[in-house]
Amino acid sequence: MRHKINKSYIMFSKENNEIVIDKLFVDPNERGQHLGYKLLDVAKKYADKKGLNLALYAESDDPVFSNYDLVEYYRNYGFESNGDCDQLMTY
Repeated sequence: MRHKINKSYIMFSKENNEIVIDKLFVDPNERGQHLGYKLLDVAKKYADKKGLNLALYAESDDPVFSNYDLVEYYRNYGFESNGDCDQLMTY
């Protein structure tokens, strides 16, 4: 599924009884407006409706944000890291 707000979007799919966030993109011109959290809310509501966990692998393809920055961003939202890999996260 894909949900868009202005130029920003989230893509997620159902895999192995989880809703997996495949891509979260916030347009650089739209940053600072909490669109990332609003888009995560869409995926979380969908996962809740289906009774499934929300999962992701925090890997940056933006030079402005490191993988560490993304892990912290998602932790602030409420995600937790799984075991040996901080980047593998569930909500």
